[in-house]
Amino acid sequence: MNRYLILLFIGLGFYFHAISDPTKNQEEFKTGSVIKVPEDCKTIQQAIDTAQNGDTVLVADGIYTGEGNRDIDFRGKAIVVRSENGYENCIIDCQGSEGDYHYGFFFRKEERRNSVLEGFTIKNGWLIQTDCMEEDGSGGGILIYSSPTIRNNKIINNRASFGAGIHSEGSPLIVENIIESNEAARWGGGLSLNGKETVMGNIICENVAKDGGGGIFSRQSGIYTTIVNNIIKSNRSFGNGGGISLDITNSFVITGNFIVDNEASVYGGGVYLSQTVGENVFKIYNNTIVGNNAREGGGIYNHNIADTITNCVFYLNSPQDISNCNLTYCCIKDEVQGVGNIHEDPVFITVNDILWINDSSSPCVNAGNPDTTGLFFTWKDILGNERIIDNRIDIGANELDKKAIPTIANESDIVSDVPLVYPVPANTKISLRYVIPYTGEISITIYSSSGIQMASLIDSKINKGVYEESFDISSFSRGIYFLKFRFNNVEKIIKIPVE
Repeated sequence: MNRYLILLFIGLGFYFHAISDPTKNQEEFKTGSVIKVPEDCKTIQQAIDTAQNGDTVLVADGIYTGEGNRDIDFRGKAIVVRSENGYENCIIDCQGSEGDYHYGFFFRKEERRNSVLEGFTIKNGWLIQTDCMEEDGSGGGILIYSSPTIRNNKIINNRASFGAGIHSEGSPLIVENIIESNEAARWGGGLSLNGKETVMGNIICENVAKDGGGGIFSRQSGIYTTIVNNIIKSNRSFGNGGGISLDITNSFVITGNFIVDNEASVYGGGVYLSQTVGENVFKIYNNTIVGNNAREGGGIYNHNIADTITNCVFYLNSPQDISNCNLTYCCIKDEVQGVGNIHEDPVFITVNDILWINDSSSPCVNAGNPDTTGLFFTWKDILGNERIIDNRIDIGANELDKKAIPTIANESDIVSDVPLVYPVPANTKISLRYVIPYTGEISITIYSSSGIQMASLIDSKINKGVYEESFDISSFSRGIYFLKFRFNNVEKIIKIPVE
C-alpha cells in the first residue's frame, strides 16, 4: 500500500478517535502547559493532538506500544515531546514486521527547530517494502520532511528500505543521539539524508545497508549538509561507503568525526565519495579515519570529486588508506604527496574503543593547516575541547588538551577515581573504565557475598594508559558481588548487584 494512504488511514483513525473518546479537551490546557502521558492523555499521539504551540508533552517511564504510541505525527506543531527520565526508561516499541508496517515518528513540512523530540528509545520500526519508491519505505525509526530538533534519543533495531534509523528530506538538527543496529534493505542503515541536515555529536554504530551507506547515506542534499563531531563506528555496507556514502550531492561538510572500523564490500570502507552537482564543493577536514576496510579505498574512496582533504588522520585502513584523493596537512603512513602531509605514527590512546591523540609526542599536534579560512568549525571538538589550542589547529578529530585525557598524580588517587564500573545493576556483562598513571601490577577479582572467588578478570603487568574492558558474567546468579581492584599496593572494593 502507498505510504501516503497508510498515513491517511492512520490520521483518520486518530481523528475519529479524538472526536468519539477525548480524554482531555484542548481548552483545558493553556499555551505553555505540560501535558503528561499517561496521566493527562492515554497516548503520545493524543497528547500531541491536544497540545498547542509552546506546550510540552512529558512522557512517563514505560514501554509504549500500539495505536497512538507508534506512527506518531507531530502535526506541524512547535512543541517539545520528551521523556521524563531519558531514553533508557522510555521506549517506543513500534512492533513492526513484514507486512505490518510501522514506524516511530513522522514530521511534516511545518515543523521548525522548536519542534523537539527528546529522550526516547525508538525500536522495531519496519518499512521494508519490495520494489517500493523511496518515500514508500523510508524512515523505520523517524521520517522527516521539515526542520525539527531530534535530540538525545536511542534509535535502534529498526528496518526500512531507505534510512532505517532516520530518513530526512528536510533540514533537521539531529544531535547527540545513539543510532545503532538499524538495517536498510537498500541505502542508509543509520540515516539517509536528502535535504539540508545537520548531524552533530551522535554515535552511529553497527548499522547495515545492502546497497550503500551503512552508517550514513546522502543523495542530492542541500547546501550545506553538515556531518560534525560524530562517532561513526562498525557500520557495514554490502555496496559502497561502510561509514558514509555521498552519492550525487550538493555541498557538504564532514569534520570532527571519528570514522572507525567500518566496512564496505566494494569502495570506501570509511567514506565513499561519488560526485557533486554543478559547481558546489565539499569540505572534509579534521577527521580521524582508522581501521576501515573495503575492496578499494579502505579509508576514503573518491570517485569523481576533485577537492582536497585536509587535517585528517588516516591509519590502519585496508587495503589502503585512500584511493584517488588529494591530501594536504594529513597524517598518513603512505608517502602521499601534498603540502604539510606527515608520514608518521599518529600516537594514539584507546578509550571506549576510539583512538585519539595521546600527548605532545604526537606529530599531529599543532601540525594542521595554519590557514583555516573558509572552514566550518563548531569551535569545540568531539571531546569538548577548544578546536584550536596554542594558536594552530591539530590534525585529526580532536585537539590535544591534557584536561581531556584523565591523569593520576599518584597511586592513592586511584582509590577515589577508578575504576568506573557499569552498568549497575549488571546483568550478563560488566564494563570497567580505569586510568593507570604508570607501569605497575594490576589485579581485578570478583567475589560473592560469602567471600568465594568467582572470577579473576586481570592479573598482570600493565602500562600507563586509559583502559576500558568488558567481561562476561552471564554465568553469575542474581545477587550481590564485590569487585576488588588492586594496583600495586592500592586496593578498592566495589559492590556490584547482579540481576
